[in-house]
Amino acid sequence: NNLECRNESDVTSIGIIFFALLALIFLLVDILNGLKLVWGTSKYGFSKESFQMFVGGCSLFSITCLALYATVVYNVATSRSNVDMIFNTVILFFVNDLDEKLFTSLRMI
Repeated sequence: NNLECRNESDVTSIGIIFFALLALIFLLVDILNGLKLVWGTSKYGFSKESFQMFVGGCSLFSITCLALYATVVYNVATSRSNVDMIFNTVILFFVNDLDEKLFTSLRMI
């Protein structure tokens, strides 16, 4: 019942560095693949394949950036220690990776 906000987080720069490394490891591949798809549309000119590649690349890039944004906001809001930040990051990226694994397993059937 106080109007003044207090930051009770014990997250240090080491926790932030590990968070950044995990985010880079998990999401850099999707970010680069999305950008490569958008960049590769110039090879096909104005065609159906070009449009599909552009939409797919923009979608992949946008979803990956949204996942990164959601992870940063969630970790800043809920993490009270370095261990919490790393644990939350791993869990969120694991859930983010589940859809790719599900799609791969459905494609194999």
